Amino acid sequence: SAPTLPQRPLSTPIAEVMTSPLHGLTVDHTLQDAALAMARHGIRHVPVTDQGHLVNIVSERDLFALQRQSLNQLSAQIRIASDLPTLQHLAGQIRLFARNLLGQGVQARQLTELISHLNDLLTQRLLHLVVQRRGMDLGQACWLAFGSEGRGEQTVATDQDNGLIFVSDDPARDRPAWLAMALEVNQGLDACGYPLCQGRVMASNPECCLTAAEWMHRFAQWIDKGAPEDLLKASIYFDLRPLAGNIQLADPLRAMLATGPARVPRFLKQVADNALRHRPPLNWRGALDTQDIGGRPMLDLKMQGTALFVDAARLYALAHGLKIGRAHV
Repeated sequence: SAPTLPQRPLSTPIAEVMTSPLHGLTVDHTLQDAALAMARHGIRHVPVTDQGHLVNIVSERDLFALQRQSLNQLSAQIRIASDLPTLQHLAGQIRLFARNLLGQGVQARQLTELISHLNDLLTQRLLHLVVQRRGMDLGQACWLAFGSEGRGEQTVATDQDNGLIFVSDDPARDRPAWLAMALEVNQGLDACGYPLCQGRVMASNPECCLTAAEWMHRFAQWIDKGAPEDLLKASIYFDLRPLAGNIQLADPLRAMLATGPARVPRFLKQVADNALRHRPPLNWRGALDTQDIGGRPMLDLKMQGTALFVDAARLYALAHGLKIGRAHV
């Protein structure tokens, strides 16, 4: 007879191959309870009983289908939003959706990709509304996402890191109009719950609103000089992703990052040394070294946790000429 499992004939009792103990729910539980049970016990199906009798089986695929339905509905609403108040409401729905996914035990990679996708859509729609109202041509510009936004790693709480490439034969003449447009977008995003960047890494900052040639010159200076402040800027700006407008305007920058740093070993060494300054939060006994904040032991999971991996990934990408950001599809 054909085996159901390797070396297991069809005559094998089910009790010998089934997951044990059996984790089930009743009809009084919610879908969120089912999602949490799957996450906690590493299972993909949960039997549902009614007064001790099996009435259904909920699968992981069922839950993902519901998530996709909610995602599609929210995406469609963002794409047709007609004004800022509507986008503000939908931004709240994005955060609610994120919390629901988190509560259901959705893995970090899928969670951040979904939330980043929705944040992208909201930014694109807001940008479209502002540009349209101002009578500007977004085909002559490209909105850039930097930092965690550029890497597509956004979650519930995130601030802004963005910039703009614009086409011009006279940047000093044309920059004020693009800056005014960018300021309205930055303020709109802030109103939607994405705080203004404290470091002013935003398209409304003249240092972040440049032509492609100006961006290229700025990146080249950071790579050639490698001063401490240059390394800090590189850790933010080099994780770029063209988000809206004429995304081909970002191609020279992406090509430069794929070749420039790899040809400057001194710069890569400085990037590596800078990354090594982020140490795991451990004390001399090897235990977690927390800080007392408001009477509670706390850890900075970004600077003392995920930053270690992000810095290493960026270093390898720059050294091997890999594209760090990805174009929006």
